[in-house]
Amino acid sequence: MEIIRLLSISILLSAACLVRADAAFSSTAEGKASAPAEVHAQGVPQPNSPATSAVTGRKFGKMAEPEIQDFIEQLEKQPFPAILQAGIDADSLENDESKTRYIFLDALPEAMKKRLPGQAFLEQLKRLINNNDASESERLFSIDALGRAQRQETAALLLELAATTRSDPTMHWEVGDAISELGRAGEKFIPLLEQQWHDPNNDHDRQMLAQLAHGMVLADSPSSLELLLDAALMPDGKDDVRKQAANRALDPGRISNLKSILPLAARLSADDPTSEASQLASFMLLNVKGPAATQALVAWMQKVGDDAAPLARQLALGSLEPKIWEAALKPEVPFHSEKVRAAIRAGLDAFVIIQKNVVLIPDWAKADRQNYRTEDNRVMIPFLLRNNSNEEVCLGIGESERELATINQAGQTETIWVPGMGHGSFFKADMKPGETVSSFRIYCSAEQLAAANGRKVFALAYAYLKGSSRPIRLTSAPFLLPPKLTIPH
Repeated sequence: MEIIRLLSISILLSAACLVRADAAFSSTAEGKASAPAEVHAQGVPQPNSPATSAVTGRKFGKMAEPEIQDFIEQLEKQPFPAILQAGIDADSLENDESKTRYIFLDALPEAMKKRLPGQAFLEQLKRLINNNDASESERLFSIDALGRAQRQETAALLLELAATTRSDPTMHWEVGDAISELGRAGEKFIPLLEQQWHDPNNDHDRQMLAQLAHGMVLADSPSSLELLLDAALMPDGKDDVRKQAANRALDPGRISNLKSILPLAARLSADDPTSEASQLASFMLLNVKGPAATQALVAWMQKVGDDAAPLARQLALGSLEPKIWEAALKPEVPFHSEKVRAAIRAGLDAFVIIQKNVVLIPDWAKADRQNYRTEDNRVMIPFLLRNNSNEEVCLGIGESERELATINQAGQTETIWVPGMGHGSFFKADMKPGETVSSFRIYCSAEQLAAANGRKVFALAYAYLKGSSRPIRLTSAPFLLPPKLTIPH
C-alpha cells in the first residue's frame, strides 16, 4: 500500500509540473522545465485536463496530514508557473477548496521564500490578480501568497497593487491585509510600513491606513510605536484619519519587545499624570504582559503627587502583575506621595474583595426543563450574577469558552469546557453594589450534559473589571443539576 501511495503522489507531482503551452517560464532562478512541445510528445496528462483530477482519487480534506505535507513539500520544488497552475486546477477543475488553499497559502509562498521569483512570474501573478474574469478566490489567494512570501520583491508588487486596486474594494482590502501581515516579519519591513504610513497617496484611504497601523503594531518596533502614539495624540482636526487608525490599532497585547516599552514610559508625566498622553500610555502599559511594563508604572507612581491617588488605585486594581505592586509597598521603597502608596494598597485590597463577592449562582427558580433547550442541540443553563461587593463593577466576558465543572462520586472536580458567547456576553455590563444581573447563560452540548446529569455542578466563568485585563474567576456554590435533562433531536 505504501508503494502504491508514493507512486500516486509521484504521478500527481509529475502532472503538476507540466504547464499550458502559453505559460510563461521564468529565469533559471525559478527552476528549469521541459518545453510544452516536449510535454505533449510524451503524452502525459496536462495539469489543466480532467485526467489530473482523477489521479488524486479523493479530496484533500480526506487525506492524512503526512500525505498532504509530502505532496506540498514536493510541489514547492517545482517551477513557479507549475505551482500556480496546480492551484488554479485545484480550484477550477477539481473544485477542491482544501487543496487550493494548501497550494496558494502554503506551497507557493514557501517556494517564493526559498527561491527568488523571477520578474516574469511576478508579472504572471499580477496579470491574474488584475484579471476581472479570473476566479475571485484565485485572485485573492494570489495576493495572500505575495504577503506570506515576505520578500522585498513580492512586497514591492503588493505596493503596486495597492495603487491599482483602489477602484476594487475587495481586492484593495486583500492587498492592504497582505501588506499588514508583513509586520509579522519583524524589523524586515518596518521601513516599508512606515513609509506607506506617511505616503500622501494614503491620506484619505481609511482602510489602508488602518491596515498599515495594524502591521506596524505587529512589527512591535519602537519607531513604529512612536509614530502611532504621535498620531493617536494629535489634536482633533489635524489628521483625523490617521488619528483614528492609530487609536484603533494600538493593542498592548501585541507588545512584547522590551524596547517598545520605553516610548510608552516616556509619555508618562509626573507633573501631569491625568494628561491624555499619560492616560493612553498607562493604559497600554497596564495591559502589556510581563514585569517590565508594570515596573515602569510603579516607578512613575513613585514620582507623582497626591492628585494621582485615584489613578494609582485603578492601576493596582487592574494590574496583571499585582506582586510587583505589593513589593512596592514596603516601607523602604520611597514615594513622593503617601496618598498614592495608600491608594495602591486600597486597589490591591479591592480586587480581593470583588473577587470574593461578585459571584455566579444557579437560577433554577423560574425555569423548567424547556427553558434549557436550544435549537442547535445545545442546552442553555441560566445563572444569576450578583455583585455583593461595595464596588461599582463593569463586567464583560472576555473568554471564548466557559467552564462547567462537575463533582464526581469520589469528590473530585472534573471540568467541562463549554463554548461561550464571545466578548461582552453580559447584556448589562455596569453593576452597582448589591445589583444582580440575570441574563448570564452557559451553554453545553448534549454529550456534556449527559456527563453532568444528576451530579453536583458549579459554574466557572471569567470576567473583567473596568479598565482591567486581570480576570476574575467567578465560582458558584455547588448545586445539583436536575436529572434526566435532555435535548430533543
